Amino acid sequence: MHRDYRGSVERWFVGIGVAAIPFAYGIYCLIVQRCCYFIGIIHFHYVVTGWAGSVLAIGYIAIGMAIHLQCFWSQHPKLGKIQYSLAAVFVFLFCYGIAAFIS
Repeated sequence: MHRDYRGSVERWFVGIGVAAIPFAYGIYCLIVQRCCYFIGIIHFHYVVTGWAGSVLAIGYIAIGMAIHLQCFWSQHPKLGKIQYSLAAVFVFLFCYGIAAFIS
């Protein structure tokens, strides 16, 4: 039986490593009750506190979970049927976080 090591490495690197970045930042923002909204590659950002900051932090957590779900669990036979529904919920939470920040 041939194993696809490249796919396995990519799955772990992106599904865990890359997804952990927005997830961990969202957790950090919830703890310190302060969140930054980054715009573009340049160092231009808004600092958000209060309710909007908490919702934006939940949005960062949600986008990390969406990346994790898509990249790590996409080949799982039981999650294949509900994967897109869960990803849609996570992306909706991220958009809700951005909308709460803007308003």
